[in-house]
Amino acid sequence: MTKRKRISVEKQCQLRELAAKRQAENQQIAHELKIPIKEIEYCLDRAVVEIKKKKRRHSGFDLFKIDWFKKNQGYKAIDKHTSSLISYEWNAISLAEKNEYAVKL
Repeated sequence: MTKRKRISVEKQCQLRELAAKRQAENQQIAHELKIPIKEIEYCLDRAVVEIKKKKRRHSGFDLFKIDWFKKNQGYKAIDKHTSSLISYEWNAISLAEKNEYAVKL
């Protein structure tokens, strides 16, 4: 199995610009010919991929992690050790304290 090379940031930007231009062109053609955009993309073999970023809902636990890192300045990143410490402390606090974090959202 061959290893794939990563595309440089410059090339990624060029590809995004090209995709945006194609999408605008497809919309213009669809408007002029009164044909659905999907049909144009299919006929021209120009599928446009849309990147959709999911918005993750934050929880009280996320706020607790932020506070935990503020209190424990020695830890820089989440790894197995810090993750287990944070989870242990989260499970140790009372339900009322957990609800306080949930209300802060």
